[in-house]
Amino acid sequence: MIIETFTLSTVTSAVTVGLLRKYMREASVVDRPIVTEHAHKSGTPIMGGLGILLGTASGPLLASIQALPPIASALPMMVLGIVDDLLGLQVEEFQKVVRNVSNRPIELGRLILQPGEEARVATEKAKRDLERILEEDPDAIEIVGEVPIKKELSEREKLALQTGAALFVLPIVPATWLWIPKVGVWNLSYLFYPVAVFGIVGATNAVNLIDGMDGLAAGLLFLASLACSGVCLGQGQLPGAAFFASLAGASLGFLFHNRYPAKIFMGDTGSCFLGAAYAAGALYYKIEIPAMIALGVPILSTLISLLHRAGVIRLAVEPLHHHIQYKYDLPEPVVVALHWTAGAVFAAVALWISVG
Repeated sequence: MIIETFTLSTVTSAVTVGLLRKYMREASVVDRPIVTEHAHKSGTPIMGGLGILLGTASGPLLASIQALPPIASALPMMVLGIVDDLLGLQVEEFQKVVRNVSNRPIELGRLILQPGEEARVATEKAKRDLERILEEDPDAIEIVGEVPIKKELSEREKLALQTGAALFVLPIVPATWLWIPKVGVWNLSYLFYPVAVFGIVGATNAVNLIDGMDGLAAGLLFLASLACSGVCLGQGQLPGAAFFASLAGASLGFLFHNRYPAKIFMGDTGSCFLGAAYAAGALYYKIEIPAMIALGVPILSTLISLLHRAGVIRLAVEPLHHHIQYKYDLPEPVVVALHWTAGAVFAAVALWISVG
């Protein structure tokens, strides 16, 4: 039944995403990249995550309705993704693109701009640095253009709303982690709930961050979900195996349209749903540790970005997949393949420690 569930979810996702490509393009719900290197992707339909939802939901209807709770609990997070995608159709500001025309490196925000390199003036620090450079040495830097920046929720607004959305997952989460003891009559296992909220929000943002290249997020979620399905199957949790098989199938069905060169993007609609549903499933079926390992690539990428933002390390550009592409001048499909390979290793380790 698990194979049939996986197949149904794959086919449903592939078909519905194919229909969404047409409707989103006709409705002008399309991507407008701000990165120069991604200009060729302008006009690609977004919000393909709606097809991922339908694909994921179709599998449990065939296998077991007990696999539906993690899907339902992830819907509020998906709604936030839809709002963010729709806001992104509007322009909030125009940011300058500058080029270092001097013969020395220039600090601009979090970047060190080498001679001849270009960058978008995005952060408040970068804007202050540009003003200072133009005053002190106007011949060192040249403004070469402007790019429209999509309107979106601030990071604080996102985190607040995501935390609220994560609370919808808690009713399905049993607070029975063994490492949280009882003290007298007090059952401290309920301290697990804040940890669960952190995990749901963290997984959502990790998947959202990794969704920056064609097929990258969908491929990694396919591998991680497939591993989690195997973990649940090895533990005799058939509803859990069905749920993760559905999530893997829906990711694979979407990948048919999202592989390089992508014909549609999942948008925040898809990344928010995938991250929240994956975390909810891990909590609901109590496979938190193997699920974290299987999702190792997005999690590590997020940690590296946080270290970059804290000034502990310095990336050429953020996040990690763009840094690798920029630093080593690699084609996008090669960077994606490297991440998929690492994702497959993490997925294999998760399976090995759980059922091997």
